[in-house]
Amino acid sequence: MSNLILDIETGGAADAASLFNPDDVKLGNVKDPSKVEAKIEEAREAFVKKAALNAETGEILAVGILDGDKELILVGHEKEILEATWGKISQQLMAQRNVVGHNLLGFDMPFLIRRSWVHGVHVPLEIGKYGGKYVQWHSCLRDTMLFWQLGGYQEFISLDKLGKTLGLGGKPDWFTGAMFAEYWRSGDQDKKDMAIAYLKRDLELTKLVAERLIG
Repeated sequence: MSNLILDIETGGAADAASLFNPDDVKLGNVKDPSKVEAKIEEAREAFVKKAALNAETGEILAVGILDGDKELILVGHEKEILEATWGKISQQLMAQRNVVGHNLLGFDMPFLIRRSWVHGVHVPLEIGKYGGKYVQWHSCLRDTMLFWQLGGYQEFISLDKLGKTLGLGGKPDWFTGAMFAEYWRSGDQDKKDMAIAYLKRDLELTKLVAERLIG
């Protein structure tokens, strides 16, 4: 069965810092004004740092798709990325072929769906049924992390660690996912190329892991 490999790269929204609410910071017994200010600033920095992981404060910067040997990197306006991504996913699922990603059902798919709701982009009905506590995903949406966990849902494993565990190699040691947004938005073509190279390695590694775990 032909696997379509999917990976998304996200970044904090441009106005992420403005979404931070100082009133949400738990100060405990801290009363000293300078310490209160320091604690709030620390919380603000943590909020902005994690903004890329939340669909309320983040956005999709790029989507990588690997279909056999055909590689596609979708960039541009987020709404256009979403529309093109759903087109590829829908085509694959309608043909009863796998769409595979690492933590696909825990991160990528929920993020894609929520950002689609934000932009008013149609989410294909075949993705799954959701509307209550649980989501019934299409059976061809395959998550390599879930395969490795074997029902042990608390046993999170990164793609990098899983690749190394399986003897397939890991991610580049000179780049992390947290750097993607900074490099992509830098305006420096060399840095943008490094960001895309990181995304392409994610696709390649996910493909290798999928071939080992799923076939």
